[in-house]
Amino acid sequence: MNDSECQQTEHHPSLIHLSLSFLRLGATAFGGPAMIAYIRKMAVDQKHWLDEKTARDGIALCQTIPGATAMQMSAYVGLRAKGVAGAAASFIGFGLPAFLFMIILSGNDNFYWFRW
Repeated sequence: MNDSECQQTEHHPSLIHLSLSFLRLGATAFGGPAMIAYIRKMAVDQKHWLDEKTARDGIALCQTIPGATAMQMSAYVGLRAKGVAGAAASFIGFGLPAFLFMIILSGNDNFYWFRW
């Protein structure tokens, strides 16, 4: 694959690539707004899904909305990269590791639907 094809796939990632990138980031997340810098670094510097101005606008938007800023920023990156499906893929990918970790730590007694 030449450089122009590689750049084209980086600017328009597949849903699987988007989801796996945020899954990996979510698995190593240590929480809070500090993850915004890592999301920006991945989306702007490494993967080139967003330019710097779009990322800054997204950060400002996500900080004005109530809720977890890192989760919202992951959805924003997915939205800008691949539309609504990308937003869902990146949001789920980023949040899934924490959700599964909490399910495992809570034990099966609290989640009767989790038993086979």
